[in-house]
Amino acid sequence: MAKICDIIRAGLVAFVLFHGIAASCAQVNLPNAIPSVTVSPAILPQTATSDPAAVSALEKVIEASGGRQAWGAIHSAKVRLTVTSAGDKESHDVVMLDDWSSDIVRYRRGTVGASRKPKDHDGQTTLSVLRAGKIGQLHEFDQAHVLAGNLPAAAASIILRRPSYIAKEANGAKCAPPAFCVDIYFRSTDQGPFVRQEEWTLSDTSNLPLRIDLFLPNLMGSTPIIEEFQFDSMMRQAGLVIPNRIEMRPPGGGTQIRDVLRFEPNVAFDKDSFDQELSR
Repeated sequence: MAKICDIIRAGLVAFVLFHGIAASCAQVNLPNAIPSVTVSPAILPQTATSDPAAVSALEKVIEASGGRQAWGAIHSAKVRLTVTSAGDKESHDVVMLDDWSSDIVRYRRGTVGASRKPKDHDGQTTLSVLRAGKIGQLHEFDQAHVLAGNLPAAAASIILRRPSYIAKEANGAKCAPPAFCVDIYFRSTDQGPFVRQEEWTLSDTSNLPLRIDLFLPNLMGSTPIIEEFQFDSMMRQAGLVIPNRIEMRPPGGGTQIRDVLRFEPNVAFDKDSFDQELSR
């Protein structure tokens, strides 16, 4: 099995960078940028507002995923999943812990059996990344951005209730019926512009997400780095509908298949307990 750190350094798995799974590696390299596949503007002014149709589409995602009341009662979650990368004969287990009970961004990621302790994402404002031999600083990812590829209904609930987000109807060849596309914009300060962070492709029959593209910053230029999460199947647990199998396509090529093993809602953000689970 190819070691996950080798995959990261080969530029195949950008997702492990921003989801923190690369914590066991000595360094993390951002892959080369690829062109955007959408026609939406990258930045909107601070006066921009959400489109009613886009808001309605996200509300339908939540309803189809268990309902607003059910997701409103969920403030954190831990997910354990098996990850199989293209070309690997074996898989590895990854644990994801998220807490969206406040405006503070809190998440923790780790690979079971990794030797190094996971990175801390508990209210930090910046991330350190290595690109072309140089260390750069990125603004910490917002909570909806972190959740979208894992628990999209939780991300949608955050987007709809926080003023730092707006949702806009998106246009493009892949957005024609039976699909409907929504762009998610985020601003990190009250006075700043809204920057496009995500594009959601939704089924207009099930109202569930079919695919979510995440736009990552590019230290080497203005073109964003894009990674794609395709939701191959869903499952119902604790009255909630969540992705069961996710196909992740990072920039640079390759594919990861992520199969959910366990979903635990409303767990404590206990770093010690989380780290102990990684050693089991």
